[in-house]
Amino acid sequence: MLEHTTINGRPALVMYLDSNFEPVDEVNAELVRVNFTDAEGGSMFLKPAPEQSTEDKNPYHVEKGEKGGQFTTGPGVTSLEKTGIKVKVAGRTVTIVKSKADKNNPLVVIDVAKFDAMFAKERDFYIGPGGTGNTIRDRYKRFQEFLQSNNRIEASTISVREDGRVDFINGRHRYAVMRDLGVARMPVVMTPESIEHAERLGLLVKPKSKQEPKKEPVETPFQVRARNNADPEFTASINQVMADIAKKHPELVRRANITDVDVFNDTSEYDGSNGNKAIPRDVNALYDGGTRPPQLAAFRSSMEAYAKIEPGVMEYIMLHELGHAYDRMGGTISSKPDFQQAMAVDHRDYLLKLNREEEYQNFVFLFYKRKEVLADTVAHILGPKLGGGKDPSKRLWSVAHDRFAKVFPNVIAYMRKRFEVDGIS
Repeated sequence: MLEHTTINGRPALVMYLDSNFEPVDEVNAELVRVNFTDAEGGSMFLKPAPEQSTEDKNPYHVEKGEKGGQFTTGPGVTSLEKTGIKVKVAGRTVTIVKSKADKNNPLVVIDVAKFDAMFAKERDFYIGPGGTGNTIRDRYKRFQEFLQSNNRIEASTISVREDGRVDFINGRHRYAVMRDLGVARMPVVMTPESIEHAERLGLLVKPKSKQEPKKEPVETPFQVRARNNADPEFTASINQVMADIAKKHPELVRRANITDVDVFNDTSEYDGSNGNKAIPRDVNALYDGGTRPPQLAAFRSSMEAYAKIEPGVMEYIMLHELGHAYDRMGGTISSKPDFQQAMAVDHRDYLLKLNREEEYQNFVFLFYKRKEVLADTVAHILGPKLGGGKDPSKRLWSVAHDRFAKVFPNVIAYMRKRFEVDGIS
């Protein structure tokens, strides 16, 4: 759905999208694409603010005596995890599963003592020991009764904000009962953004992993460095990604002329390391051609949460940034007349299709700048050799790969020919 509006006094075109980047009505939107139509231009993605909800707004609540119920799968709710996570509750084993409403968000395990100390600050919603405090009717007691004869329940859905505040989308009575029964580590559902905040605040419990054999150091032409105490595991994963890229696409790496890859926990640390004032950046990685030597930077806070949802996305991101380096070292390929002509033809051909409703789903690509289109084309062509692109199990890969190909066939053809000349495969 497209509509014209004004944002902070600037005219803009707004498109409402779902999680698959499909156009939807405003009420069903999970993402909002904003393209400013004034002389300054520019675009951004926004995420609708979540509605502050409590359990008496829970759409899956069923009153006592009706079939189904909010504590387990009932009408309109289907468990999407057959196994779930098992916990001991009052001497019994109970399996915690996700509901259909939480299909796109993962189960994580919280440290109940740490979380409850923060939850207790929310006086309007906190449920104290024994069901004291702000409860809804007899829901605490009813879940106690339900738990006595059921060993499969749906996880509570929790939100953790950047400022440390916590609240429940649903399930605070479930949480309170199991807390009072001595559950010290509880599976819950969170969005990637909440997971990021919860990890920073120390609220999550990492599962014990099996002892793995010691891995040999990964050989790579890149110097991947953990900066400002960056997470070692994330740094190692970036090192592996860069090693894979170098192995599959050595000529791209050579022509991009990149040797340094710095890993930071977040973008503010990157700005601080360069002596600059921290600038809010919604980026997973970046290419900085102004340093000596030029470098890539990867940011754990944004990229790792994204990668939990979309396996393989780190390879795509780092290929995109190498595409920027390849563009610059090739004499700014994206500014060459042949590239601009290919992109102009693709824009023209696409606009001729706009009378077809299905083509509106690709409308956002029209606002990409030349350098971003070139970098995305590099990732589009080379990404499948790293396990992305056409794998249907990877939603972002398959959706973005197919849509990009529909909008920019001439740009892709142009870059394939250039790769042949440069010996990049």
